[in-house]
Amino acid sequence: MKNIQLAISGIAENKEFNDELGLKTQVIVRPKLADYISNKLNMNKIGFARMLKISPAAVSKWLNSYTEPSVDMIKRIGRYCGLSIAEVIDLFEIKE
Repeated sequence: MKNIQLAISGIAENKEFNDELGLKTQVIVRPKLADYISNKLNMNKIGFARMLKISPAAVSKWLNSYTEPSVDMIKRIGRYCGLSIAEVIDLFEIKE
């Protein structure tokens, strides 16, 4: 069930899995962030957005490297997740 939820929420990157469900595969440019949201926090991007009091679209833009979080948002993520600023910045590393 978790894989279906991840695919629907746009975090799953497994093309074969999504093809079987007839879903579009979203390429994640920031896999560390996606992995942290789904595996460490056990959330989808909508839950993560609600926790931070922002829109799910903002999280999608971060995952796909369309935008960067502000310094204040990096601090907020650290506070909510119990991470240092360096750890939060590491989550935003872009996949080469």
